[in-house]
Amino acid sequence: MAGPVWWFALGSSEDPRSLCWSVRTKDDELRLAASPADGPVELTAYPTGRWRVTVGGVVSRWFRPPEFRPGWVRGPDVLLGGHSAPPEPGVPVGSVRWLNPPNVGQLARIQLWFANPYADEGKWWSALPRSTERIEVFLLRRAGSVHIVRDDEPVDPDDQPGPPLARGRGVAVRTDSAGRLSLRETVI
Repeated sequence: MAGPVWWFALGSSEDPRSLCWSVRTKDDELRLAASPADGPVELTAYPTGRWRVTVGGVVSRWFRPPEFRPGWVRGPDVLLGGHSAPPEPGVPVGSVRWLNPPNVGQLARIQLWFANPYADEGKWWSALPRSTERIEVFLLRRAGSVHIVRDDEPVDPDDQPGPPLARGRGVAVRTDSAGRLSLRETVI
């Protein structure tokens, strides 16, 4: 997929606290990708509503959820724990947008929100929790825009914390009871 690449991660180049995730757009498509130790992970969101998730060599289809308010669709979440791990090879460190790690006992929830061209951004933004941080907006050719936001949340007590220094990272793909997809970073 051609087009400029935007990178984001938690921590800093000296102390990375997550995988480096890339976002790339071309026309009305969006591609979100990372390269964990257990194989590449990629979400491709097509304007038709048929989206593709690739984990390693396994491809699955996912259908865009319905609008939750006129013009707005909540896309997948990327959940980042903020654990230390060795830097990834091959990532252009100078072009990464480094985000603060979450506080102890918190998880960084990076959300993708898809807005049709007629979506009312003011009403959407005012409906989000006050703690929500805008990170980036990508304009699509005809299909509107994709808003990337962050809202940290407490870690679920059932989740085991990672080791103090992980050997590597993985990504688990899950859906919630509403069928929303999440890409949760794990440590190994």
